[in-house]
Amino acid sequence: MDAAFWQKQLDAFLAAPMPSLVFLALGAIAAWWLRGTVMQGELSAARERVTVVEERLRLAAEQVQLAEKVRQQLETDLAKLGRRGDQTLGLIDIRTTRETADRAVTAFGNLADKMKEVLVGPGNHEMDLIPIMNKRPS
Repeated sequence: MDAAFWQKQLDAFLAAPMPSLVFLALGAIAAWWLRGTVMQGELSAARERVTVVEERLRLAAEQVQLAEKVRQQLETDLAKLGRRGDQTLGLIDIRTTRETADRAVTAFGNLADKMKEVLVGPGNHEMDLIPIMNKRPS
């Protein structure tokens, strides 16, 4: 763009300053409105991401409570086995021990799968970290 082009633009502006200023003002208002709308959309998307993370955290806390109940049940079963062993002079009922171990392994396997599903979402069982960003998503 050479000097002749800019001279032509300046002459057009000076010939009709009021319509030019009106169009400039309309452009500025439109840009301001668009910026506000885009920022509002980004803000609502960020709030939704926070809500999703809070829900996952709540579900993970529930899974931890379930795991705690299973742990307490296993400790109770182990204490019963210990008392039974004391009463029978050291003999251990192998069937009861195997059933308890099978229940424990199954329960912990199910809880691990549920925890993975809660933390990373259904179907994807790779343990990736949830990204936390302080910048706009691209």
